[in-house]
Amino acid sequence: MAGFLLFFVSSFCSSTPWAFYLVVQADGFLHESAQKTIENLEKACAAAPYETVHGVIDLFEGTQFKRYFLDQKGMRIVDHSIFHNSISSTMKKGALYAFEGYPHYRTMVIFSGHGSGSMEPHDFPLGEKRKLFQIKTESYYSRYCKRKNLFLADLVYNAMTQSTQDTKSLFFNNSFCLLSSTSLCQFLDSVSQNILNGRKIDIVGFDACHMATLEIADELVDCAQYMIASQEAEYKNGWDYTALIESLLLCPESYSVSRRIVYTYEAQQRKKEGISYSLSALDLDSIKRFRAVFNKVATHTALCMSSSSLFHDTVCEVRLKVEQDFLGHSCVDLLSYYEELLAEIECVPHTDHVECLKVALIEALVLLNQAIIASVSLRERAFVKGCSIYFPKSYDSSLYTCSFSSRSLWTSFLMAFNGSLSV
Repeated sequence: MAGFLLFFVSSFCSSTPWAFYLVVQADGFLHESAQKTIENLEKACAAAPYETVHGVIDLFEGTQFKRYFLDQKGMRIVDHSIFHNSISSTMKKGALYAFEGYPHYRTMVIFSGHGSGSMEPHDFPLGEKRKLFQIKTESYYSRYCKRKNLFLADLVYNAMTQSTQDTKSLFFNNSFCLLSSTSLCQFLDSVSQNILNGRKIDIVGFDACHMATLEIADELVDCAQYMIASQEAEYKNGWDYTALIESLLLCPESYSVSRRIVYTYEAQQRKKEGISYSLSALDLDSIKRFRAVFNKVATHTALCMSSSSLFHDTVCEVRLKVEQDFLGHSCVDLLSYYEELLAEIECVPHTDHVECLKVALIEALVLLNQAIIASVSLRERAFVKGCSIYFPKSYDSSLYTCSFSSRSLWTSFLMAFNGSLSV
């Protein structure tokens, strides 16, 4: 999906309004989708002036910065200047501008752009770093980041190793940098705690590729109620923001808005034959309740593998069956993985460990199905049901450093799966 976009929305239907904050990165090949987003919002204003939705839109293109304000009077530019600061600090100011003085509004945040889920931006190998520093065009850099599964989002230069001031200026002059999923979630937590005074964001959405992962959802459980994201690569133009505004106007609750966004996205994508798509909405309170049983499944699976090489082969077969065809086959659909593993263990010799795993899987499936409140995908994609998880054929700890890896027992499971840990 092209175009970095942060869309923070607070809204109301009948008695509860929504306000939104939207950040669009429009450099190079992101320009088209960014302009499409702005046009959709302008059309939504023109078609149905409304008093129940207002918002701030920040658009970055190279060193140019534009800030729009949208309310019942329409959509207008309130600032047009040269961009000097980091996008992080600008986002905080924009969110304050959008939400200060509106404590009772519903809220939604959407990031739209390149996403890589749990795969963090990391220090480049020395040879590749030198090559990167010689890049003179935005398009080459963008292709490089896409090939490396990086998330183009923010001028947070400390996501990379320390370097010279000259090197830093290359990124600032082109408004480039890498924002880790951890940094992303820290920003959202700051919005919840410091701008919304501890109240959770109603909806966080990712109009981006590969962000519907358990790792990202788990990061958000304390600062948001619902998350909307795609498990796969998104089509270039992304979401239909005219339909999104309609959802905010028509649906009284965050639950209903989340589901409607997913299903209107499916209707939009079905008009484009042959385009792969997926989108799901997750209830983050259910994800929080899911934590304990998730760890239980990971632990019992590792114990079963340690006591039987045949069981390890079974897990390998299940993983291969449900692996997803993106990010180098490093992810699986979690719901499909659980369903297939539960079916397969009926055929293996039953031990105490296997029985414990079976009970844990049944409990996990119940909670995960409760968490996935809406999910759509191209019909040919049987194993795309709403939530992915990092599950590579060969585990590389340097590529998996999200907070989830240290909070959960999944890393221990991956090490056991690869034979590097005795359980």
